[in-house]
Amino acid sequence: MLRYMNRGQFKNFSFLLILFLLTTVCKADDGGKEGGFKCHLISGCSTKKISKPNLSLFIDRADLGIYAMGNPEQFLHITYFLINNSDDTVKYVGAGCLTSRFFHIDNPDITIIDNNWPPDSTEMLLIPPHRGIEGNLIGKFKLRPVSAFKFKVGISLLKWGRDDIPSILKKVTISGANVLWSDVETVEVENKHYNYKRDIANIKARWLKRPMDAFFPPLTKTDRDKYSISIDENKIAKLRDSIVYDLNISKRSILKRKCLVTMCPVKLNNNSKDTLEYINMKCSWTDIYKPDNNKFSVVKMICYSNFPTTIKVFPDQSITIYVPIKTFDLKNRNTKIKIGMNLYKYWSNDQLHMFNPDELMLRPETNNMVWSNEILVK
Repeated sequence: MLRYMNRGQFKNFSFLLILFLLTTVCKADDGGKEGGFKCHLISGCSTKKISKPNLSLFIDRADLGIYAMGNPEQFLHITYFLINNSDDTVKYVGAGCLTSRFFHIDNPDITIIDNNWPPDSTEMLLIPPHRGIEGNLIGKFKLRPVSAFKFKVGISLLKWGRDDIPSILKKVTISGANVLWSDVETVEVENKHYNYKRDIANIKARWLKRPMDAFFPPLTKTDRDKYSISIDENKIAKLRDSIVYDLNISKRSILKRKCLVTMCPVKLNNNSKDTLEYINMKCSWTDIYKPDNNKFSVVKMICYSNFPTTIKVFPDQSITIYVPIKTFDLKNRNTKIKIGMNLYKYWSNDQLHMFNPDELMLRPETNNMVWSNEILVK
């Protein structure tokens, strides 16, 4: 029959044949089971079952706030972390501007809002092993909440593939496909009276629950072989009389105190063949340092402009940072101490706006702390 077809008839026949094969494959592969989805005669549609990876979804915070000049009590701002707990890099279809197609909230009074520009866009989510990414969602209430409420967030996980994207954007409904759910989050609506001790305790308790190892991973044995700190004791001046200003947040005051101060030349050595890039604060840079003796402490900086930045140490090179330490008792002269440095390697821009030394220092010191040699402070 093909021998007597003209060119136009042959094209039509070929198109119908391909269409039939695609329809047959899609229907056969779907099977109506979880993880599959129907292909509505879309060229290149992939129906391979998607196994749920070793990922976890964590709600970092949820706050009432303004969105697009609306009523601040009508919108919910959600920050979440998607953590890859496996040893393999995962690539998934990210929501882009189509958040309502990929994310779900189990509270019927909240609807996820799409960002409609650019329209019909997705992105590839790439999460390295044991790392995480941060994202944000906007929810809108059907009725303004008047009391505390609870909710969970879910994300539909679809493996990244160029052939999948047209079907996702056009005709395939993916809600409910391999949904990964977070734990239940409770949001308080009423404003509680300001209480410094209570609020700080709540903040620290929440800090300890955050999966910060996914963004600031502990140093490995290889890292500790590559990076070290050392102090030349002969370059340390004797303790001298000085004055420091201690900021007391709870009393909203600055306390002027007499003390003894000296500078320790802390040398950070990069013994590897790769450039070391680590994170510290621009102004309050002393926050990542700590003496091993509680009779001494690092001099804190009072800052008016402060933000995270990165510092590079080139291969087989070193840098020296003069760290000020203080003590309040003359009897502490001629004491042997070590200086520790919390070393946080840079690998993602997400780290920069999440970097908080006060929070990270709550973790076990062995995670990222590198200790110097013992020195005598005279």
